[in-house]
Amino acid sequence: VYMELKKNSALVSYWKGKKETDFVVQNGTLKLFNVSYTDNLHERETTSLAEGLQEFSLEKGLILTKNYFETKKVEDKTIECIPLWTWLLFNSKVFFREN
Repeated sequence: VYMELKKNSALVSYWKGKKETDFVVQNGTLKLFNVSYTDNLHERETTSLAEGLQEFSLEKGLILTKNYFETKKVEDKTIECIPLWTWLLFNSKVFFREN
C-alpha cells in the first residue's frame, strides 16, 4: 500500500495521536487510510481512523481490507471499508498507463 501511495502522491506519512492512522496522504487534498488485511475488522481500526479524521477536520477515511465492503459512521465521520484488490484496480494509474 505504501509503495502504491508513494507512486501517486506527493507526501505519504503516518499520524499518531492517542491511536495511530497508517497513512496520511497529501496530493492537493488530504486523505487518511488504515490497512487491515482481514475480513474481521477490529474496532481499533475504525476508532483510530475516526480520531485522525477529527484531528485533520476531514469527513471521510478509508480502510483497506482483504475482502470486506462496508460504509460505517463513527463519531459523525464516514469510514469506507473496501478490499485492497478493489482499491488497487480502481486507483492505480500504473495498471492503465500507456508507454
